[in-house]
Amino acid sequence: MIFYRDYILRYERRARLLAICLAGLAGFVDEVGFLRLGRSFVSFMSGKSTRMAVGLTGRTATAVLAGSLITAFVTGVVVGSLLASSAGRSRKAIVLGAVSLLLSVGAALGRLGFDDGVGIAMALAMAV
Repeated sequence: MIFYRDYILRYERRARLLAICLAGLAGFVDEVGFLRLGRSFVSFMSGKSTRMAVGLTGRTATAVLAGSLITAFVTGVVVGSLLASSAGRSRKAIVLGAVSLLLSVGAALGRLGFDDGVGIAMALAMAV
C-alpha cells in the first residue's frame, strides 16, 4: 500500500528558505500594486476581470487599467514559458533574472512617477 507521505517532496533547508522568501516577495509585490494602482492586484486575475467588468459599466479608466493588467499578465505567462523552454538547464536562473529585471523596471518607473507603467511591469513579473 502506498501512502500520501511517500509522495511528499523533501527539499533541503536552503531551497525551503528560498521558497519562503519568494512567496513573501510575491505577496509584497501584490500589495504594492494594490496600493499604487487604486485597489487593483497585479497577480489576482479573477479580481482584475471583475474590476474590468465593473469598469465597463461606466468607469472607463478602471476598465482600461484592469484590461491592461490582464494583458500584461497573460503576456508575462507566455514570455516566461518561452524563456523557460528555451533556457534548458539554466531555466530557473533565467526566469528569476527576468522577474528581477521586470521588478527593477517597475521600481524605476515608480520613482519617475509612471504608476501605470509600474503596474504593467509588476503584472509581467508576477506572471513570468
